[in-house]
Amino acid sequence: MKVELPKGIASISGKFGNMIFKTYKRPNGGTETRAYLRPEKTVRQKPLSDAETNARFLFVRRQAYVQELMASGTFHSKAEAWKVAKKEIR
Repeated sequence: MKVELPKGIASISGKFGNMIFKTYKRPNGGTETRAYLRPEKTVRQKPLSDAETNARFLFVRRQAYVQELMASGTFHSKAEAWKVAKKEIR
């Protein structure tokens, strides 16, 4: 839905209640503000399978290891640290 706003707040952006406002630049130099309804959060209906639980646990362990590697200064790139974590933590 397009929104016509007064000049004082024409570049509004962000959340307000259950609405999200986004301001876009037009190719001709002007701006356009659009409003969206905030999506509702959904609740998972069925419990996680064993494979899903294991995958999440593995991710958390690897993520902690990557943070350790980055904090120690061993790697300067998270991508490199993730490659090492994937090889070492299985």
